[in-house]
Amino acid sequence: MNEMKQMMKTLEEKAVFVRQLQSSEIPYHSQYLISSAQPMTDAIKKYIPNPKLRSTKWLSTSIITKIQDDNLKYASAEYFTYNLMNPVHFYDKLQELTSDCIVLELAPHSVFKKIVTETLPNSTYLSLIKKDSNDTNLDMFLSGLATLYELGYNLSVENLYPRVEWPVSRNTQSISSLIKWDHSRQFDKRLYPLKYCRATSSDTHLTVDVALMKSDTFYLDHAIDGNALFPATGYLMLAWRKLAATHGKIWYQVPVVFENVQLKRAVFITEAAKTVLTVKYYPITGIFQ
Repeated sequence: MNEMKQMMKTLEEKAVFVRQLQSSEIPYHSQYLISSAQPMTDAIKKYIPNPKLRSTKWLSTSIITKIQDDNLKYASAEYFTYNLMNPVHFYDKLQELTSDCIVLELAPHSVFKKIVTETLPNSTYLSLIKKDSNDTNLDMFLSGLATLYELGYNLSVENLYPRVEWPVSRNTQSISSLIKWDHSRQFDKRLYPLKYCRATSSDTHLTVDVALMKSDTFYLDHAIDGNALFPATGYLMLAWRKLAATHGKIWYQVPVVFENVQLKRAVFITEAAKTVLTVKYYPITGIFQ
């Protein structure tokens, strides 16, 4: 035991991940278990009388060469005994996974998190339970399932609950009174014309309010004969942004060519009142006004 602790200390000083696991004084993955192999196999066979063939997705960390024994191709008692007695090549098997894979560890606690995240930096690691945390394990388990759903896996969550037999009895309590909207956060409402989605609205509105918005004060610097005017290039800019929005892109990602541009009249900008500009765009003809 002292030699093992000394080795662990040496590895930690070299920044090598190492953790001591509780094995109840049983030397797992060791040749010292050879004498227990047959009794162990016989005991497991009582629970797996008809083993099934392991799929190609089942990567065994104890088998790194071509399988010679046909029994090891199945989820059999021989396979689990072999897996318990032979070294675990965890790192080698991790190399066979894609870099952006999802690793779900089913164990009393997350032992391999550091190894997985360092070996597969673009992967997502999940652990469903934590040792000695029975008071929080249910929340952790459900949070792990929710994360899997967010990652694109549509889980059969109905299997977590007792099966409902329809129709339910008349005295079954309704849950509608338990469901309420959470109004703690405010969200913008896309109400036309004040607020809208540029990609779907027929018109686009720009409000210039120098008195309220400090970011609009630069318009006052564009003045002729002492009168602040909305810049002529600003009209083209609004049309450009509207065109790009209809294609779902940012304006500088959409090259444009303006032809036959006519400026009918100037738009004055004042501090006393806000100015609202409306941009109309007709996709079929490419005309804007």
